[in-house]
Amino acid sequence: VESSTFASGAMVGTMLKDMEHLFATHFKRGDKKKARDCLRFGPSSKTHYSSALRSGLWLGLALPAIAGGSYLCRNLF
Repeated sequence: VESSTFASGAMVGTMLKDMEHLFATHFKRGDKKKARDCLRFGPSSKTHYSSALRSGLWLGLALPAIAGGSYLCRNLF
């Protein structure tokens, strides 16, 4: 296997630093630490557990009220 300049540690390190600099400049407003974290760890996904919990609670509270109201309306008329 021939050694090439692309596979050498110095060239790869230089390319990595250039990529971090470009990413920081264009996507993270020049913040190199945020750019490096985003490139290494990937984008963080937000979970929607709290909104799903609130929706479930409101539905759980609303369904018995709707059922009780329709039952009372049916019996009154």
